[in-house]
Amino acid sequence: MPTLVLGLVLTAAIFAAFMLGTRGPYLRQRPVPATHITDSLVIQDSQTVSGIVHNAVEGPVFVIKGRLKNASTESVGNVRVTGRLYDQWEFSRQETVTCGTWLSETELTQMDAAGIRKRLSASESGDVIASSIPPGHEIPFIIVFFHLPDDLNRLDRFTVDIDRAKDQGPGSE
Repeated sequence: MPTLVLGLVLTAAIFAAFMLGTRGPYLRQRPVPATHITDSLVIQDSQTVSGIVHNAVEGPVFVIKGRLKNASTESVGNVRVTGRLYDQWEFSRQETVTCGTWLSETELTQMDAAGIRKRLSASESGDVIASSIPPGHEIPFIIVFFHLPDDLNRLDRFTVDIDRAKDQGPGSE
């Protein structure tokens, strides 16, 4: 009997060690975005979350949700971020979205890729939560990657970079 219990404990320990050392389909502990600051715009890493979501039309999609802060003394608008997804440390794909566009959980799980891309790339439409980010304020962003590899364990990390922003301070157009 003690041998059986010892065997079960050893098996459970090996299984736990294997699971903790594996990224798994939910990218536990990874990817880890770097802090990016461009023209006083800061991606708030502590508020950036990511994971796999099942979309009824597209299947599994990888989603990055985060916030960008305007740390400057001027308002900025039309801010875009580019997310890059890496497949075992090699560049796999990228998506660029307009900050301030957002999808509800229902939209994220029900819309097709074309509809989601159109919605998230809006720049001068009513879909944008805020066309201008005042100094000291934050704005959300959501990036969605489609057509993931069959083996989700191959997903390794992502980066999010500020693509562009338009100054909306005094004297700007």
